[in-house]
Amino acid sequence: MNSTTDLDTKIHKMLDQLDRAAPAPPRFDNLQPRRATNQPRFVAVAAAAIMIAGVGGLIAVNNRSNEPIQPAAQPPTAPVADGFSFETPTVKMDAASIEVITADRSWVPTDDLDVNSDPGMPNEYTTLELTWHDNAVEQRISLYFQSDGIDWWINEIGTYDGQAQGEWTEPAVTGQYARTPLGTPFVGDLVVPNLRIENMTLEAFRRPAICDNPTQPIALLADYPVIDSNVGGYGATFQMIDTATCTPLAVAPYEFDYTVDDPAIVAIQPNELIDGYPEIKTRVGLTFLQPGTTTVRATASDDTGAIISTAAMNITVHPAPIDDAPIDTMAPPDTVVDTEQSDLAAQIDYRIGSLAEQLAAGRLATLDYTITSTQTATEAPTTIVLESITDDRTVVIRMGDGTPLQPENHDRVSITIVDTNDLQVRGQLASNSGWTFEVLAERSTSDGPLPTPDELQEILYSLDP
Repeated sequence: MNSTTDLDTKIHKMLDQLDRAAPAPPRFDNLQPRRATNQPRFVAVAAAAIMIAGVGGLIAVNNRSNEPIQPAAQPPTAPVADGFSFETPTVKMDAASIEVITADRSWVPTDDLDVNSDPGMPNEYTTLELTWHDNAVEQRISLYFQSDGIDWWINEIGTYDGQAQGEWTEPAVTGQYARTPLGTPFVGDLVVPNLRIENMTLEAFRRPAICDNPTQPIALLADYPVIDSNVGGYGATFQMIDTATCTPLAVAPYEFDYTVDDPAIVAIQPNELIDGYPEIKTRVGLTFLQPGTTTVRATASDDTGAIISTAAMNITVHPAPIDDAPIDTMAPPDTVVDTEQSDLAAQIDYRIGSLAEQLAAGRLATLDYTITSTQTATEAPTTIVLESITDDRTVVIRMGDGTPLQPENHDRVSITIVDTNDLQVRGQLASNSGWTFEVLAERSTSDGPLPTPDELQEILYSLDP
């Protein structure tokens, strides 16, 4: 899975491809955007009980502020007096100094630091992601790790560019940095054009703590034992670990049951089998209903009903973010309320909610994608990102409002496939309702198949109900 659900490096590249697209079919270039907002707006999907799952853990539909969506955060780890120390279930870093380098200055992590990891897949893929703010400017460091089962290394390094509307520095740094045998930390400096980390001790793909002093031969492990997030829908994942060898086992021979201490805060959704899901992961859907703190408890049993192991997730739920300031119905006489903009925002929310409902209800059963982020920028089409729950396949959609046909015509318009090959497919659709869509689906050689044109068309029809 992609390590973040915001418009990261991969998605920027996909958007660039849409920008370089061949001439659009008739009417597509006649898009007449009517929105006028001062800041980008991240739309929170309003459909009930939407399950969003990554291969390794949790992806939020809503988050606590109007920031790009990320996997659920570990408790923030502040800089320590003699340097920095960050720790997640899969990665640990200590460093004497950390400095992001941009064109006009350098950036050092501050006390408001958030530390995240995508647990990914054991001894294959994980991340370390740091986010902080310096005088209201967002800065990020993302380290992407790979392993061949013998060694581990950093294969990509991303940082933000230090601008007010932060973007990833391009191009990202790629290669094999800090290559070290599994189970061994790297000790030294990491110096690349956009990042300098000195006197660093770094270890990725850490052994689960349950392997250090095992009390049972097989243990149930929550990928995220601590969740601190906001009202919304989630998908959580667990593994079964052979504690003697500290390796994950196939989950198929086991039955999994879940309870919650306070069902008023968290609701547990029915178990869902997903074709192609990793054999060493089991998934449960959660809906965070209201602010509060509670615990979700998981139990793994064998085919005789005997309990093999248990695990718990401690969950703190915060209120859903306010997407936009409410319209003041008692505005002063010199204030003009943009009712057209308000109507447009409601239309966008409705359409994205429609797609989310179709995915959550299984009406697009052949697809294993979920909505991971949406963004509406000033006088630009809405961007919707869908990611596969089983691998790194991604779908990026641009949706713009235009002028309906006159007289009205509610007949469906078929998608136009502009370009296709084994690794990507790009299409466009100009609806008779006036809404216009561009879509790009992408996969790598190790991922599952791309959506068919009919499946892409069904996605777009769900956005144009």
